[in-house]
Amino acid sequence: MAFAEKLVAVRRAHNLTQDQLAEKLYVTRQAVSRWERGEVTPGIDMMKLIAAVTGEPLAHLLEMPEHYCESCGMYLTPDDCGTDAAGNKTDHYCKWCYDRGDYTYETTMEAMIEDCAPRLAKNTGMTLDEAVSLMGAVLPQLERWRAVRENEQHYGAEARERYGNEAVDAMNERILDMDPATWNDMKELEKAILGQLSIALFDGDTT
Repeated sequence: MAFAEKLVAVRRAHNLTQDQLAEKLYVTRQAVSRWERGEVTPGIDMMKLIAAVTGEPLAHLLEMPEHYCESCGMYLTPDDCGTDAAGNKTDHYCKWCYDRGDYTYETTMEAMIEDCAPRLAKNTGMTLDEAVSLMGAVLPQLERWRAVRENEQHYGAEARERYGNEAVDAMNERILDMDPATWNDMKELEKAILGQLSIALFDGDTT
């Protein structure tokens, strides 16, 4: 689905008229109308604002392909696919980021953006600033980086206050080094532990 069609669907899903959406975005109704007719496509910063205003993930607004790398965001073709622990091709990661069920190199999201944004800009005609902005919005939604983002959201502020930035950053690095299967197993274990804890607390409540 093209961006124009997605924007119409998102706007209608939120029961907004073109005038109301334009007001939220600080643009004219004519601008929204031109986007929805496919005459022009807004820049990445405006797309980020549309995503923020509507609550729609940016990746859904963009014309993302069916398969893309969950580490670097690269569009995947069959020849680009990485392999899982059994050596089978996976359409979740590219071969440069993922091989035999493990990430092929250690990095941070910031370092990946710095490395990949110039190539994205060159291949798409974006400016470098637009490429950096796009990757900065999309990468936190990808599987490799989502674990760190969720961990920081749930425990970051309290943990940083108690243990300091260095300890929390070290734990985030350990999470980044985990393969996706291990991370998913840990999430299931956490759910099970929390479930049993809730049962124990309920059984112990005599009030």
